[in-house]
Order: sequence, then structure tokens, then C-alpha cells
Amino acid sequence: MGIGHHHTGKVTETCVAQLRSLVNQFNVTSGLVLPQITGHIPKLHIDTTQIQIPNGIQLADPNFHQPAPIEILISADLFWEILGRETHSLGPNNPKLRNSQFGWIIAGLMTTITTSHKTVHCNHSIISNSLNDDDTKIHNDLTKFWELEEVPLRLR
Repeated sequence: MGIGHHHTGKVTETCVAQLRSLVNQFNVTSGLVLPQITGHIPKLHIDTTQIQIPNGIQLADPNFHQPAPIEILISADLFWEILGRETHSLGPNNPKLRNSQFGWIIAGLMTTITTSHKTVHCNHSIISNSLNDDDTKIHNDLTKFWELEEVPLRLR
């Protein structure tokens, strides 16, 4: 099961490809192949007139506001390597900008978006040839964490 309860299919292949940043020398060279990761994200079109992107900011996804399929999911082992530390506020009730190896990303809640969805889904996967006691403990701990930290979606 993928993100948002979308059926992803089974991983049957790995691939060797170069995913390069447009703004840095960072690259990734291998991955797993899935037919689908999730549905379109964002689920709704975002009104960009309420978001002022500062001059000189190169977005990792200039079309972030348009619903589109997710083409790649970066593994958790690369997360801290990819995510930068610098942030910019886009104002109250708007998401924040965060730098990354692929350009600036936009993340956070926009309270101006109206949605009929009343739940938030968060998923994680452990891919291993054999689960040992440590893997099982990590899986159980992550499950408990997400159960405790689940936050309801704000509706307008």
C-alpha cells in the first residue's frame, strides 16, 4: 500500500539511473521501481497569488501548485543529505520555504485550502531481505510514533 492508500504494486526491479540536481552537484544513482507511489499531489490546485516567493529563490518544483503524479520518492537514508537548514517564512497561514539539494521546497499547511478530506494518512515501509529483532522494533516504534503524532486536518 502506498501513500494515501494507493495500491503501488510490488517492487520487482531496481534501477541504476542518475538523478541530478539542477542547482548542486548532488546526485542519486540507484532506486526501486514501482508502478505508482501515490495519487496526484497536491490534491487540489493551490492559489499562488497568496504566496510570494522571494526573488532569487529557485524552486525544486516550479509547478508545485498544480496537481501532478509523484515521479520519484527519495529514500529515508538520503533525507538528511538532501534537506538543507535554511528556511524562509512565506507569511502567516502559509507554508515555509526550505532549501534542499534540488532547490527550494515548499512545505507546510495552507489554511486557505478548503478540502473535503477529514483524515491524514502517513505511511512508512521497511524493505529488507530478512527482518531481524532490530527491524521489528523500529517498525513497531515508528507505528506507535505515527499513531501518537497523527494530527487532524484543519478545515475552513
